[in-house]
Amino acid sequence: MLLRSHSDMRTSAGWMAIALILFVSGESLAQMSTGVVAKLDRFHEETFMRLNSGANHFDRVVGGADSFQGSATNSEFRLTLYTEVKSGSVNEFSVSPDFEVDLNLPRIERRFRLFINNLAPDEIPGQSPLEKKRTTFIGVKQSVEWAKKLGLDTSAGIKWRLPPVLFAQAQLSRQMDFGKWSIDPKQSFFWFSDEDGFGEKTSLTVEYWQNPKTFARSSAGARWTEGTDGLEWSHALSTGYILQGDKEDMMKTIGARFVVAGHKSGSGVIDSYRADVYWRAPLYKDWLFYIINPEVTWENSYDWEPTRTFIVGVDMFFSNSSE
Repeated sequence: MLLRSHSDMRTSAGWMAIALILFVSGESLAQMSTGVVAKLDRFHEETFMRLNSGANHFDRVVGGADSFQGSATNSEFRLTLYTEVKSGSVNEFSVSPDFEVDLNLPRIERRFRLFINNLAPDEIPGQSPLEKKRTTFIGVKQSVEWAKKLGLDTSAGIKWRLPPVLFAQAQLSRQMDFGKWSIDPKQSFFWFSDEDGFGEKTSLTVEYWQNPKTFARSSAGARWTEGTDGLEWSHALSTGYILQGDKEDMMKTIGARFVVAGHKSGSGVIDSYRADVYWRAPLYKDWLFYIINPEVTWENSYDWEPTRTFIVGVDMFFSNSSE
C-alpha cells in the first residue's frame, strides 16, 4: 500500500525513517545517552505488550475462555517502513509499510491457524520491496498431518480492501537438500473473487551455500490469472554474505541481485531488467534494523531509459525474545 495520496504524511514519514537511521547508526551504544536507550527499550516493550495483549484477548474471545496449559502465548510482530526516491525515466518519492504477524493463539489453533500479512498468493520472485502488492490478507490455514507430509498447504480468507475480496489457495511444495545445494519447487493454485479470478503460480528456488556465510540463489517464477495479460514471469540471480547471524536469521548481510521480468501473450516480451545491492544491519539490539537498497531499473515501457532508485528501510521486530 503506497502512501501517495497525502504528500505531507509520506514526506514526514520518509524523513523520519531516514533521520532515525542516521541518528542511531551515527552513535555507538556507548555514546548514546541513557535517555535515548531507555526510550527505545520502553517503546519496544510497550508496543509488544499492547499488540500481544490484543492477540491474547482475541484468542480468549474466539477460542474459548478456558485456561490454556502449555507454552507462553507470545506472538511475534514485524513492521518495515520503506522510503523510496526515484530519478531518471521516473521521478517519484513514496513510503510503503510492510508487515508480518506470527500469531500464537493456542485456543483458536486447536481448530485452525490464523494469519495476517501482506504476502500476496500470486507474488512471484524478484520483485523489489515497493513493487509488491501491499494489500492486507487475513485468513486461516488448515493442514492435516497427512497433507503436511505431502507438503500440501491450503488457506482461505479475505483481501482487506473496500469492498473486501475473498481468496483461496492450495500450494504444494517440497524442499530438498543435497549437501551444499537446496532445491525448493512450489506449485500453487488460487482464486480471487475480483477480476483476477482463478490463477496458478509455479516457482523454483535453488540455493548454493559455499560455507555457512556465503550463498548464491536462483529464484524463478511464473503466474497466470484470468486478469493478467498472458503469462507473467521473472528470474532473479542473487549472491550474499552474512556478516552477523546465520541462514535462519541474517542479522547483518550484504548482497547483490540481478532480475529480468517479462510476459508472454503470443510472442514473448521482456518488460524490465533490474540490478541492485542490498545492505541490512542492526541499529539497536536484535529488534531494530536498517536497510539500504540502491537499484537501477531498465523498463521496456520507458524505452529502456534507466531509472535510479534509492530505498532506505527501518525493520522492527516486536517479540518477547527480542533484547
